[in-house]
Amino acid sequence: MDIELTLERDGFYGLYHEGTKYPDVVILRTAGSGAPKGNVISCSKFLFEAGYSVLCIGYYMWGTLGDVIDEIPLDYVEKAISWVRSYTGNPNLRIGITGLSQGASYALAAAARIPDISAVAAASPFDHVMEGNTNSFRRTGHSSYTWHGEPLPYTRWKLLDASLPKLLFHILRDKEYGISRMMRYGYDKNGIDPVSAIEVENMHADLLLLASKDDDCWPSDEAVPRMVERLRVAGYSHHVESHIYERGCHNMGGDMTLTGKTGKKMKRLMRSWADHPDDCLACIEDSKERILTFFENVFSR
Repeated sequence: MDIELTLERDGFYGLYHEGTKYPDVVILRTAGSGAPKGNVISCSKFLFEAGYSVLCIGYYMWGTLGDVIDEIPLDYVEKAISWVRSYTGNPNLRIGITGLSQGASYALAAAARIPDISAVAAASPFDHVMEGNTNSFRRTGHSSYTWHGEPLPYTRWKLLDASLPKLLFHILRDKEYGISRMMRYGYDKNGIDPVSAIEVENMHADLLLLASKDDDCWPSDEAVPRMVERLRVAGYSHHVESHIYERGCHNMGGDMTLTGKTGKKMKRLMRSWADHPDDCLACIEDSKERILTFFENVFSR
């Protein structure tokens, strides 16, 4: 049975899929940037098929929410947990969360503030909160996320102070990047402000971090070891595991649409897909298995 949740009635947009195998577990699911409702649900298919109850959360591009990542409340996760606890009436309910890309960072930032989350699987995450920006590459002057109405510290997009034509000129001239790695160029060249780091050490959760050295969108392959080291220094008491694929892709950890227009678009916009599509497919399948094994291990204790 699937239940639709709305911002007006429930305080957040979402879809709850009731599973058949794990009565005391609910997995929250957050997708990457540019993923509308249908994509969020389709990318969660592997969790449905494994028997989990899954609550897909729409933090933007869902219902009346806009398509700009700017001052998005982490409170949606808090409200989703409150709703599912009330709906199930299960006092033993355990909560996990898994996200891809922007959704992975959103999940990490939420888990750092919500102790009810006991397992986090982050695919292609970034470890810093960035300034919001529009689809036309304009700075918003605000943090990407808020918590209880307060903005999270963020790294300013100083790279976007340059004119867009000038920025594109530099990207296209740089043979290491080009148009297929335009987003990665932005993160690599802009830099990060230490105050914007996601406080992963505040989580009360076991953690799985997955990334690829061929991440065309942002430096998740640098963010993952930074988070692992941050947790080590903090003396983090929960289980942490990570894996970085030598030849993989950004879009992992879910059921991706790889045929038709979407598949052609990925090959055109992401160099990893054009250079080694078989490795990208293998990365997707392996990442799903790692996530399922991780949740199985956490919630079987």
